[in-house]
Amino acid sequence: MLIYSKYKSAIKLALINHLIVSDNIENADCIVALGGENIRKKEAVKLFKKGYAKKILFTGFEITKDDYERYGLKSNEYIYPVKSAFNTYEESQVVLDILKRYDFKSLILVTSFYHSRRASATFKRFLEKENIKVMVYPVFWENFDIKNWDKNSYLKKAVIIEWLGLLYYKIEYF
Repeated sequence: MLIYSKYKSAIKLALINHLIVSDNIENADCIVALGGENIRKKEAVKLFKKGYAKKILFTGFEITKDDYERYGLKSNEYIYPVKSAFNTYEESQVVLDILKRYDFKSLILVTSFYHSRRASATFKRFLEKENIKVMVYPVFWENFDIKNWDKNSYLKKAVIIEWLGLLYYKIEYF
């Protein structure tokens, strides 16, 4: 236990840092906000309004036109309808089908920072073999303190789930 106490803060930092993946982003054909926290959609819309892509796509469960319209997006700016997806793998397959249909060759993938490694690995695994460039853009919470991530009960649970998710995805998909 003494060794753990000595290295506790380094171990905690390594646990969260390993989950975070970020790519340099450049203009793309489409910006994709993965389902889950609304901050993902909000940040995707910011990138879209800065001109990083021609189209924007929200994935997840039960996406409606209202999801786009509440961010002030016009119907010619977003892709709808979208088939529901219940996990990251399913989202990758839905996005792949859509990108092929539109003949898109690149996307900016917007997701939460703690989900970025699994999302990156999943999307790159399935989309890059179809010659679609994937650029991952992790979204951080406002006032996020990486050194004290374990003080937030939601984030503690999310980190544990992500580590389990990484293990499961390695076995199932990679």
